[in-house]
Amino acid sequence: MASQFLSVEKWKYDVFLNFLPEDFNENFVTDLYKRLEDIGIKAFKHDGRSAKLAPFSAEISEAIEESRIAITIFSERYAVSRLCLEEITKIMECVDRYRQKFFPVFYRTKPLVVSLEFGSEHFDALHDTSGADSERVQRYKDALYKAFDIVRDSHKPFQHGNAEECIEEIVDKASEVMNIPKYPVGIRSHVEEVKSLLKVESGGVHSIGIWGMAGVGKTTVARALFNEISCQFEVSCFLANVRRFLEKHGPGGLHHLQQKLLSQILKHSVRFSNFVSRDEITSHMLHSKKVLIVLDDMDDNHQLEHLTGKHNWFGDGSRVITTTRSFDLLGKHDVFYRVPELTNNEALELFSWHAFQQGAPVKDFEELSCCVVDYAKGLPLTLEILGSFVYKLSTKEQISALYRLQDFGDEKIDRLLIISLDALDAEYKNIFLHIACFFRGKKKNDVITVMNKLGFKFVNAIKVLKRSFLYISEGMIEMHDWIAQMGQQVARDAEQGKPWNCSRLWHEKDMNTVLNANQIARTHTCSMAPQNEANQNWKYDVFLSFRGDDTRNNFVAHLYKRLQDIGINVFKDDVKLERGKFISIELLKAIEESRTAIIIFSEDYASSTWCLEELTMIMECVDKKEQKAYPVFYNVEPSDIRMKTKSSSFAKALVKHREDFKANFEKFATKHEADLALRKKYETNHKDNLEKVQRWKDSLHRAAGIAGLNVRKTANGNEADSIDKIINDNFQNMHHTVSATEKYLVGIESRMGEVESLLKFQLSDVCFIGIWGIGGVGKTTVARKYFDKVSYQFQGSCFLANVREESKKHGLMYLQKTLLSRLLKEKSMNMASFYEGADMIKRRLCHWKVLIVFDDVDDEDQLEYLVGNHDWFGGGSIVITTTRNQDLLRRHDQLYSVPELAKDEAIEVFSWHAFQKPTPDKEFLKLSKSVVDYAKGLPLALKVLGSFLYKRGITEWRSALDRLKDTGYEKIAKQLSLSLDGLSHEEKNIFLDLACFFRGRKRDDVITILNSFGFRSEIGTDILIQKSLLYISEGMVEMHDLIEQMGQQVARNVDQDKPWNHSRLWHEQDIKTVFSANQRTESIKGIMVPIGSDRHICKWSKAFRNMPCLRLLIVKGEEARHHDPICDPIEYLPSNLKWLDWSYYSFVSLPADFEPENLVGLIMTSSSLVEIFKEPKAFDKLTILNLSFSGSLLRTPNFCETPNLQKIILKSCVSLVEIHPSIGNIKKLIFLNLENCKSLKSLPSSIQMESLESFNLSGCQKLEKFPEIWGNMESLSELLLARTAIWELPSSVGQLSGISLLDLRSCEYLVRLPASVCEMRKLKILILKGCSRLSIFPENLGDLNELEELYAGNTAIWQLPDSIGNLSKLKILSLRKGRKVKHQSAGSLILPWVFRVLRELKSLDLSGCNLCDSQAAALMNLTSLLELNLSRNKFIYFPDVFRRLSHLRYLNITHCQELKKLPVLPKSIEELYVEDFLAKESIAMLRIYPRLNLVSFTNYSFDQQSYTEESNGSSISDEILSLLLSNNMDDVILPTLNSDYRVTCSIVFPERAIPTWFMHQSVEEKISFKLPINWYNDKFKGFAICCVTRMGAGVCSPDSRLSGKYDYAFINAKLICNDHLKGLKVIEKECKVGTASRTYGWCVCFAYIPLYSSLQVGDINQYSLFEASIHGCIVGDINQYCLFEASIHGCIVRQWGVHLIYQDK
Repeated sequence: MASQFLSVEKWKYDVFLNFLPEDFNENFVTDLYKRLEDIGIKAFKHDGRSAKLAPFSAEISEAIEESRIAITIFSERYAVSRLCLEEITKIMECVDRYRQKFFPVFYRTKPLVVSLEFGSEHFDALHDTSGADSERVQRYKDALYKAFDIVRDSHKPFQHGNAEECIEEIVDKASEVMNIPKYPVGIRSHVEEVKSLLKVESGGVHSIGIWGMAGVGKTTVARALFNEISCQFEVSCFLANVRRFLEKHGPGGLHHLQQKLLSQILKHSVRFSNFVSRDEITSHMLHSKKVLIVLDDMDDNHQLEHLTGKHNWFGDGSRVITTTRSFDLLGKHDVFYRVPELTNNEALELFSWHAFQQGAPVKDFEELSCCVVDYAKGLPLTLEILGSFVYKLSTKEQISALYRLQDFGDEKIDRLLIISLDALDAEYKNIFLHIACFFRGKKKNDVITVMNKLGFKFVNAIKVLKRSFLYISEGMIEMHDWIAQMGQQVARDAEQGKPWNCSRLWHEKDMNTVLNANQIARTHTCSMAPQNEANQNWKYDVFLSFRGDDTRNNFVAHLYKRLQDIGINVFKDDVKLERGKFISIELLKAIEESRTAIIIFSEDYASSTWCLEELTMIMECVDKKEQKAYPVFYNVEPSDIRMKTKSSSFAKALVKHREDFKANFEKFATKHEADLALRKKYETNHKDNLEKVQRWKDSLHRAAGIAGLNVRKTANGNEADSIDKIINDNFQNMHHTVSATEKYLVGIESRMGEVESLLKFQLSDVCFIGIWGIGGVGKTTVARKYFDKVSYQFQGSCFLANVREESKKHGLMYLQKTLLSRLLKEKSMNMASFYEGADMIKRRLCHWKVLIVFDDVDDEDQLEYLVGNHDWFGGGSIVITTTRNQDLLRRHDQLYSVPELAKDEAIEVFSWHAFQKPTPDKEFLKLSKSVVDYAKGLPLALKVLGSFLYKRGITEWRSALDRLKDTGYEKIAKQLSLSLDGLSHEEKNIFLDLACFFRGRKRDDVITILNSFGFRSEIGTDILIQKSLLYISEGMVEMHDLIEQMGQQVARNVDQDKPWNHSRLWHEQDIKTVFSANQRTESIKGIMVPIGSDRHICKWSKAFRNMPCLRLLIVKGEEARHHDPICDPIEYLPSNLKWLDWSYYSFVSLPADFEPENLVGLIMTSSSLVEIFKEPKAFDKLTILNLSFSGSLLRTPNFCETPNLQKIILKSCVSLVEIHPSIGNIKKLIFLNLENCKSLKSLPSSIQMESLESFNLSGCQKLEKFPEIWGNMESLSELLLARTAIWELPSSVGQLSGISLLDLRSCEYLVRLPASVCEMRKLKILILKGCSRLSIFPENLGDLNELEELYAGNTAIWQLPDSIGNLSKLKILSLRKGRKVKHQSAGSLILPWVFRVLRELKSLDLSGCNLCDSQAAALMNLTSLLELNLSRNKFIYFPDVFRRLSHLRYLNITHCQELKKLPVLPKSIEELYVEDFLAKESIAMLRIYPRLNLVSFTNYSFDQQSYTEESNGSSISDEILSLLLSNNMDDVILPTLNSDYRVTCSIVFPERAIPTWFMHQSVEEKISFKLPINWYNDKFKGFAICCVTRMGAGVCSPDSRLSGKYDYAFINAKLICNDHLKGLKVIEKECKVGTASRTYGWCVCFAYIPLYSSLQVGDINQYSLFEASIHGCIVGDINQYCLFEASIHGCIVRQWGVHLIYQDK
């Protein structure tokens, strides 16, 4: 496909040629220059070239700068020419500065040869460290390497063995970029005719239409004209292949084209949401500009209307050119030009150029050529194809096939083109047909990969096909429409009525016919779904379409979290959109890139035009992209969406949209009554809007008819079960696969089947499975594959990888925390020892159905303290262990030994990696079998060896096999070492460093360290990943154990008994030997000293003098209390060190003789340093300084000596009192962390750090003053000043305009904020809580218009400025006062009247603010509030304000001791926290508020102190529960049976004992008892459950980002059937309980679960059974459930009680 958008620069030359003439024959330059000139390409030709003496003149320099393309032809002696090297240096400069195109061609040479020639020619200069020659040669070297990088990164270089091929390659590439036809016969006259019509020199705005039949040359004429005249316009744009582009991109294509067109013209990115806004932008931005626009291949008036509109959009002198096949589209154009067919003479010349590479036919071919021209009817495309077909055919017999043209007469021109296929051999013809049917518009590299896997030699074929059948544009394979149609016709011509005899299928109708006919297909080679049903590269699994205000923070939030938990990639607009991107374009793209669209229809869905636009787009994608749509009816019925009645909210919404459009039009029409043109434009817009409403209506009708889920009618309205059904309906068979990390999983299905066969156990059982085998056999792969397949079926799942390595690094307690954190979704887990951790695992998981995989276990303690016994986990749990040691699996129920691959499987695995296909190439078959024999069926060895041999020749294979013959099965690591042979010297060094020192370290940290050695480690690590030598897991550098062992063996293989000859040291004995021997060695590059061995290097530190090449030293010290003090001072460190990492360094300074001029990283955490050096030293290259937790450090160095520092970390240097003033002027510093430097009293008086992004001073308790800001520090985004002694910020702090987070929490001396703080216009989070002396906000607080979160609790602020009303994006506001904050004598917090305009506020905390009834009115307009905390205030009677807070879900009014009655609450209320003296009134509310499912009581005594006496059973809870249950509970629950509201209710009391009348009681952690015989009858209502547990001082609710603290838990109830009734499932129900108390104490939690709520199961037959049983039809079946069980997750329980509730009892 041609370039979609092109804006031509004012280049003087098209091409600059850089080459050495002496390496070519004498006619090369002349022929090349003439060939370029022939096709209209202007090339710069320098006649004065010679190998060494020609000067690099200003003329040449200017010519390079003024050339659009630079083509360098590297030849054998290129690098000896100073002129060539000066030119390539200038070219590389222009590539960077002017975006010049650069194309390298290698003529009879390779990059390596050029490099070697260059090195030998300039050897002396390269090694002269002082002269100018050295600098010049270094420039040449850098330019060559940059050119070679471009070769490697962008494309395969063009390599040729003869001058003719080289010239053709250059011409092809130049013409492709310039969009110039190779043989522009007749073009010139057409261009001149169109120019005369355009009248470019005259004024006015004109449009011209160029039209004609397909293949006649319309685009060629327009392109040539554009290239010639575009320089006469201010801006220009060629928009190519519009029709094809829109067919490919679907309904969003036109929108995309509009933006691209405008962006190209205006030279910057433009975003707009609809056509109208684009029209306005275009007319506003371009009405004064002289523009040239070409719209190529238009086929619809709609395209013209929205791409170029009217003449008044553009400035005087503008020209718009349109090419089209349809004359009817050009009705509004000023002039027209029909491109005629070629005359006979022109046609004969064009055919001759393609057929004979000259302007006339060769001898003996004149007659045949005229015959061809006669039948081609002057059509350039046909002449090109047929001419290319004739090209290089040598005999008349071959060409005589052209006489078949006479049979066609005037039939379709397609038949002419088909003849050209006769000249192709079978392979090339098959490749062409594949492209025409399947791969047009696909990436060239992707097509090459597919073709190679099909066994075709595609690289050779593409050279032949490019002559006329296809072309490459922007890396895509493209062809003319007619050629594609011709290819498709050939593929279908066999028997059109019998598509099973066609060679290729892509039409939907043909595919359906074949599948239904069930015929034997003899010619079918492959098929592809139709264009709209092709396999998509889906970016997202799910797109969620929903009305945010209705469902974002409830149903959608829970659905989104569940989908994420099971690994589904979800697009949710407030999660996935990047800030700053225009929402409409991003959403449009996201819909197209999503496999499934889940549409949550809620009551107000249709009131959002955006939701309706989303829905319309989804329905289009359902039609065109095989996207699946799944509607969810949330509190609405499908009939509402179909708008069967006028009362439907959807019908009302569409009526309102129609009326709004009409009102807007009438208003505009009245205002602009005199402007007929403008009125007509808006009439069109109004018509479009009405059509849009009709599209919305049609989409709603379609969506309502799709099978989906009605929440009201699913599980009696239970949302959790509804979400389960959504997941089961859509994603039950969609799981992660291991293929992301294991590319070719041969044999995995059979091994999976064997594991699954071991897991046939009863539902309530816990099963331990052990998977064992040798290293590299695939244990982890099998376990991971099974985990990914079934993990969604469990309450929690965790794959704990690399247990052996992680246990060594971090200990068992770290693994215990990781396990619990992943299963329970809690970030922090506190435990004192791994014994406590084991107890916590058992206690927290004993009722959970979990799937856990412990990968690579090597010690019994790991199993004992991580998985313990079966009773640690709930029924149905599965624990899988992988290990190399079968003895560890004695307590497992089932064992599976992973076998090595069978021979055929091994060959397939090896072939995929060595040949990128399932079988070896024929000539490599015998060698492949030999490799497989030596690999012994080990997948890892096959993978590594295959990757190593990929694309290598026979000789290299045989050499590798010769080296394999001496290795056996037990030495497989030696086999793997062969993979290092394919690495460069640098890549091998990177690998050895990783294997010896850095496995398991963060990738970014490792990259930084390796770069300090001068390595290009980003590229190097990518190559190692490609070679299967390492992988990145969760940001860490990882490799297989065998690979690591192999690398370490390689590092030690040289003179194993003389470790001073090793390149790297890490074994304690080797280190001791080297340092004690004190041998001189230049071999050692890196040393990592294990814990406890630092005394060796200190004792014999003089040995460092004999290590001049040491660049890395890592010393893992330990605290002095763990060992005797090291007495021997370290005397010397080598000056070549680039990275020094020494934890627990025992001395007060570094050795005086150490010269750190090469040091890049200095990491000395927890050291005893007092200062780095006693005397100043220069750190010229130092970029990272980390001395964290160095408790003795008193002062820093002079930072003038460290100009390249980027990161300084001095965290918890508690004795540090002095920071050198020069720190304030480090220009390159990005990160500065001085957290908890408790003795630091001052900083420099001013700072000017232009690159600084993060500045942390938190915990600097003695720091009283923050420095003045000088210069530009806009990069700073985080400023953390918490817990400092700062009492005032300087006014210059306002210059930090890039700050997004300012943290001043607990700055107890801070008395005011300067007004300049409000100049931080990007500030999003401001934290002031605990600033107890801060009494006022700045008056201009409202200027912080990006502020989203403001925390000002426990301050002295009692009045808010009026400007707070301007904080339009504020979502969280906390002004809470603790009990210790003294109230002003004036009374309470003053809320200004503008407070009520904070319409985006979601969470508000005004607890302890001494508010009274009259001030509550300020809250009435905060309609977006979700959570409101008004505890500890002086309310008596709330005014009627809460009912207006229509989204309020959480209300806390605890400790309002003067409150007389509860206020009227909104229907949305879900949780209420209140005092126990209002208990009776609160319980009554359960009948009024259908969503209220949790009421939690608090009393002052409970919140202040814990009880010491036991309850006697007579309490408020006893009274309230008796009152509640004495009523008919159906009055509380059943009215909401068919809604999405409450189906359970819970109450929490601050007491210590349950009422005594509960029939079934227990003091265990859970309660379990047998139900009475025939416990169910028609009077049974439900289960009352009570437990005494410890709660309080909880964490934030996870789904609402609340400012208040709540502690939640969940009571889980189960009904379990008799063992012999296998068909009946366990019935489970959860009920939420919680408290707002901030004190940890005992409380009574009550839950009522009605029977119908319990009977929510997935099986539809079972559900129908229970639904019938509720009406008394089938009693016996329910009574089969004979066991009741209840538990509570994560809490200590001291007492349980359960009571069965019957009517009238």
